[in-house]
Amino acid sequence: MLRRPTVVNRLVRNTAVAAGVKKLYEDTCQICGLRLETPGGAYSEAAHVRPLGTPHAGPDALSNMLCLCPNCHVLFDNHALTVNDEGTVLKLGIEVGKLFVKKQHALDFAHLSYQRKISEASSH
Repeated sequence: MLRRPTVVNRLVRNTAVAAGVKKLYEDTCQICGLRLETPGGAYSEAAHVRPLGTPHAGPDALSNMLCLCPNCHVLFDNHALTVNDEGTVLKLGIEVGKLFVKKQHALDFAHLSYQRKISEASSH
């Protein structure tokens, strides 16, 4: 096996912000309401609504994050789940529920609109 040194540039995410959204929702998915319990404690994932990388340039901030279960995170990132401006969750265009957003979470719905647009573009 051959090894070569490499240099990688990557975005460094703010783990404190991710931990904050998980704590705010007590590791409960904002889309489906699932709270996964493991022997090590509850498990959830912090999902960026507007992607951080180029060309999207989403902020690494609470206003651009959701607390999701792993299944909803994969579906959201792969454009199967979107959220309209009223907070209705759509799965492949069919209404499946309502996004739960606490008052303390200053979620920027413009990021959800952006995610919806790139989701629509990816389906064509």
